[in-house]
Amino acid sequence: MDALLSTGLQLLVVGMGVVFAFLVLLVIIIKQVTKLIERYAPEPAPIAPAIKHPVSVNHDSEVTAAIGAAIHQHRKNHLKQ
Repeated sequence: MDALLSTGLQLLVVGMGVVFAFLVLLVIIIKQVTKLIERYAPEPAPIAPAIKHPVSVNHDSEVTAAIGAAIHQHRKNHLKQ
């Protein structure tokens, strides 16, 4: 009975050790593949959609300039992040 328990514990330790080693190896491989992909295939910069202005809108030129400056500032701040 003692030999059977000892063999069972050995199998438990070896089995869990193999699973743990496999998972550690898997994490290392995934991190390396991620670095490789980021290096050789970087994510393309997002393309800003074209702004369509309604035809019949009649804005004051100062308001239009302020809106344009606000949009420019907003895009400038969010593209840095």
